[in-house]
Amino acid sequence: MRPYILLTFVFLLSLAHSQTGFVEGTVKDKNTDEYLVGANIVVLGTPLGAATDHKGYFIIANIPRGIYKVQTSMIGYKSSTEEILISAEQKISITFLLEETVISQPEIIVSAERIIEKTTVSARTIDGVRLERLHGAIEDPLRTLHTIPGISSGEEFTTWLCVRGGAPNENLWLLDWVPIYWPFHFGGMKSTFNSEMIENLELYTGGFPAKFGDKLSSVVNITTKEGSRNRFKGKTTLSLINALGLIQGPI
Repeated sequence: MRPYILLTFVFLLSLAHSQTGFVEGTVKDKNTDEYLVGANIVVLGTPLGAATDHKGYFIIANIPRGIYKVQTSMIGYKSSTEEILISAEQKISITFLLEETVISQPEIIVSAERIIEKTTVSARTIDGVRLERLHGAIEDPLRTLHTIPGISSGEEFTTWLCVRGGAPNENLWLLDWVPIYWPFHFGGMKSTFNSEMIENLELYTGGFPAKFGDKLSSVVNITTKEGSRNRFKGKTTLSLINALGLIQGPI
């Protein structure tokens, strides 16, 4: 019984195979007659398809009998479609000649807004308490700035500010954002600022706003404290080269 079953199975496979055909061919550039590599070929209405090799050749096998449309496409070329009739065990050869085309797309508009960020890399804020604690024996708040890397006095016994090798007159001095021309006494030995009246000090050694562009080295703004609103009070300080006085109260 087994030999008959085996023969019947082989016969059915041969009969099924004889119901299909295949298509082969090449894809070329219509103008140059060069083979096109990587062109896509599909049998419309079926999942069958192929791509051309380095010689522009393709083959699609096991196509059931019937009438089909075979389409080939490639980027930069117009698609081409051919109608074929597939018969049992029939080989059909096709040569596709594709024409170049211009790929057009709608315009793309790229827009952006300028990102505004405050540069803090070269900006420092020192509060008045620290200025009083580090002002040195001469009791000058600007001497605290000499402890910052890249800043020196330029000469001994002066309170000048030389930022990154710049001259003392290359700094912009502001008191509550009001410019001060030269805030020093005794040839630069002492500044005109009283540490008792300073709320904080802002130092910009680079990246400061364009409105301060007439200075090369730094911008220093000193914000003063708000006076007492309840009662009058004052403070005096005496030293060998300095005499300071501060009075505050309601107006």
